[in-house]
Amino acid sequence: MVNHSLDVVRKALDLYTPLGLAVSFNGGKDACTVLFLLMTVLAERGQLGLLCGPGGDEGKMLVICFDRDEFAAVQEFTQKVAERYGLTLRHYKATYRDGMEDLVQNHGTKAVLMGQRYGDPWTDGMDDFTPSTPGWPEFVRLNPILRWPYDYVWRFLRRCRLPYCHLYDEGYTSLGEAVLTIKNPALRRPDGTYIPAYELHDPALERSNRSPRVNGGPKTPAFPEGVLPPPGVGEGGAGPLVTADGAGAPALNSATSLSPVPSEPKGLAAAGGQLPGGVVGQWRRVLPAVVVALAVVGAVQLKVFKRP
Repeated sequence: MVNHSLDVVRKALDLYTPLGLAVSFNGGKDACTVLFLLMTVLAERGQLGLLCGPGGDEGKMLVICFDRDEFAAVQEFTQKVAERYGLTLRHYKATYRDGMEDLVQNHGTKAVLMGQRYGDPWTDGMDDFTPSTPGWPEFVRLNPILRWPYDYVWRFLRRCRLPYCHLYDEGYTSLGEAVLTIKNPALRRPDGTYIPAYELHDPALERSNRSPRVNGGPKTPAFPEGVLPPPGVGEGGAGPLVTADGAGAPALNSATSLSPVPSEPKGLAAAGGQLPGGVVGQWRRVLPAVVVALAVVGAVQLKVFKRP
């Protein structure tokens, strides 16, 4: 499964060139997965400096974020990832159509890497390479993890010791607009505390903590985290950034925010046992190249990738 996803990224880079691609990144687990898959392929090609590194934005891949009333912790995590890896992060407060028009017309974007997976809204009929809807700016939606199940995403992130937002350790399984997102009831313990997202036993309940009527009236449907909606959905604009939600969450430089996870996920056996596809072995072969490349461009604190 990982090999297929890496091949999708390789093919996309070959077809559209690195500077013809943009990466959708709103800080969700799926968006994190796609970002690190891209970093892996760029590192193996000696091109990681096109995405990561110090210096100006000229000649670097765009990482795009459509602001949509996220939790403050998600905003902070997204910004910290961008700073740590030296990403060119472009925020859009406009509608999705306007944002894509800007990318296509003014930045030469031909395709966008997204974190959509089957089971997310609007993924029926999707494929690895899916053109935009007629009438929209012409670009291709790239979905390298479209076939990944929920537990596979967590095995990938946790066993490869990759960073993710600490809200997932506090009972959230899917992150969307703050007013539409609550802790997942399926993770609630009898004492009122919550187990982490990676211990969810039923993947079908992944998005059960997201509702169009949490804390108020009808809203635009919650989008898959870290990705773009299909053309024609969510034309009302993203709204202002949230500044109050997430108060009291651990500081972003804490061990649960960006630092690697020190232990094996407790729910792996219940979620399906061994990691399929040889993810760990593949990343052990690839990670040295990623670490070396990131060290060269000065874009990362090496402890993020350091294994015990």
